[in-house]
Amino acid sequence: MNFALPGDFLCYNMMMFERAEFDIVARTQVSLWELEVQSFRQMMTRHQGLAEALMWSNAHEEALLAERVVSLGRRDATQRLAHVLCEIVARLELIQRHEGDTILLPLLQDDFADILGLSVIHIVRVFNRLEQMGVVRYKSRRVQIVDAEKLKRVAGFDGDYLYFSTRNDLRPQTPLSK
Repeated sequence: MNFALPGDFLCYNMMMFERAEFDIVARTQVSLWELEVQSFRQMMTRHQGLAEALMWSNAHEEALLAERVVSLGRRDATQRLAHVLCEIVARLELIQRHEGDTILLPLLQDDFADILGLSVIHIVRVFNRLEQMGVVRYKSRRVQIVDAEKLKRVAGFDGDYLYFSTRNDLRPQTPLSK
């Protein structure tokens, strides 16, 4: 289970395989751009900048999923939830969809449970624990980050795996029009 944010490219595997191994459920209104596989491949051939940008995006998605596996194996429930909240904030800041201390999330508690490999009741308890720690407040799909630095400490969050800085970032710098 994963989630996508505005601008994320979905279903890379459909460019190579006949069908997806998963479903996509939209919790908000979305804009889609459906591509025929052959047209997509032609675009990749003609527009190197686009091809490189999508390769970076695919590598980024792989890094996100690898970090999710690390969470499942090495973090307790509180650290898992804190970590995914830190990741969401960092990703929303990058696309300039986050201002202030409150995040409007279309994710339900059962979505968090699926993403983090926990039960829904456990998610409720962990949100309550984070609130008691003075880190976040959760109500009705709104997450208020009360203490961002403490949230990062609880999570053990190091956002290097997101590759948002230019350090270790080999994203193509060529315009997409070439």
